[in-house]
Amino acid sequence: MKRLSLFSVLALILVSFTLVSCLSSGDSLKYDALDYMTIKSDGVTIYEMIGDSNGQIYIPSNPEFLQMRDKNGIVSYPERARVYFSYEKDADTGKKSMTTKRIKIEASDLFLPIKEFNFQKDTLIEKNLNHTFSDIAQPWGASNYITFIYTYDHERKTTIDNFDLYVEEVDESTIKLRFNDSRNFDDLQQNLVPGLGAVSFELPDRMYFHRYNPNFKPFGPNNDSIKVQVKANIRNQGVKSLKEFTMKIGRSY
Repeated sequence: MKRLSLFSVLALILVSFTLVSCLSSGDSLKYDALDYMTIKSDGVTIYEMIGDSNGQIYIPSNPEFLQMRDKNGIVSYPERARVYFSYEKDADTGKKSMTTKRIKIEASDLFLPIKEFNFQKDTLIEKNLNHTFSDIAQPWGASNYITFIYTYDHERKTTIDNFDLYVEEVDESTIKLRFNDSRNFDDLQQNLVPGLGAVSFELPDRMYFHRYNPNFKPFGPNNDSIKVQVKANIRNQGVKSLKEFTMKIGRSY
C-alpha cells in the first residue's frame, strides 16, 4: 500500500475545511457516519476497511473512490484515511442498518501518513528533544496503529520526519511511550490560524516489547489487549502524561 508523505497529507487537509463546512451546512454531501479507518488492499482493490471507533469491518461497494494512480498509472490505495460513508440497504429488509458491513464511501478528506516506531531514543537528533512543543490532542490506538492529531502552521513546512514515537519502558501489559515533535516553537507564526494534521505510528511486532520486558503479556479473552501511556512536551506546560488508553495488538504483522 502507498504511504504518503506528511507534506502531501497537509495539502489534502486543506480540502477538509471546505468539505466539513459543506457537511455542516447540509448542502450536497449526505452520509451516515465518519470514522478513521485502516484500509486493507491487495493493490488491485480494497477487500476490507476497519473502523477505529469500534473495530467494525466494512466492505465498500465503491473501493475505486480511494484509488490513487502514480505517473506510470500504477494503482494503489492509502493505508489509513478518514472516511465519510453511508450504509448500504439490507438485501432482505431493504432498509439501512448500522450493523451492515456493506457501505458506500461518500468522501474522504484526509489520508494519514504512516511512520514506524523509533526503536532507540539515541537514533533521534538529541538537540531536537530539547525543543519539542507538541500541541496535540489525545492519541488513540486501533488496528495496530497509534494516531496523533496535531496543529501546524500553514506557512511552515511540516514533514513526517518532525515526529517520532519511541518506547521508554514496558511493564507486564503496559507500554510507556514518548512522543517527540522536533519542530521549534519559534517556527510558528503566532498571528496565523493553525491547521490540523494527523500521523499514525505502526506498532512493531509484540516480540519487540518482549525484548524490553520478558514478562510482557497482553491481557483480555484473546490475550491481545495492552495499555498505552504517552508522554509529550505540551506547549506552555512542559512534559505531560496524556490519558492512558487501551488497544489491541496483533500477534504478528
